Amino acid sequence: MNFIDNELKDKFYINVFTILKTPQSKLNIEDWGKDSLIYGKNLFSYFEALGAKQIRNLTKLGSVPYIFQAENGKGLINEIIGASIYDITESNIIINRNLQLGKLNSQTIGLSNNWGDLKFNYIENQGFQEKLIKYLWN
Repeated sequence: MNFIDNELKDKFYINVFTILKTPQSKLNIEDWGKDSLIYGKNLFSYFEALGAKQIRNLTKLGSVPYIFQAENGKGLINEIIGASIYDITESNIIINRNLQLGKLNSQTIGLSNNWGDLKFNYIENQGFQEKLIKYLWN
């Protein structure tokens, strides 16, 4: 909890989802409420403050797929909860930012003494576009 409070700044996005590897996987939801005894809040109250409406249904449904997406300061973007552990949940999120610099991480592409053009695709509100980024390394 302390970690979320310290890292989730205003206008930051949060994307939380459960991973259930087997039908026996457990989220230990019955223990989540106990965090309020230590921290004064718990996962339920924390996500509800960000706009969650369905998270407490996990206490009835048990360990099922759950997705929560929000922007701090604006609120809920998506919240999806499965009816059973076998449900498949999906969600998309568009993160709008006007930035002058950024960072793109990738696996190592290979060895080269000189890189020419690196092309990549991105989605823009008007549709699918292709941009050309020129990188020159010597």
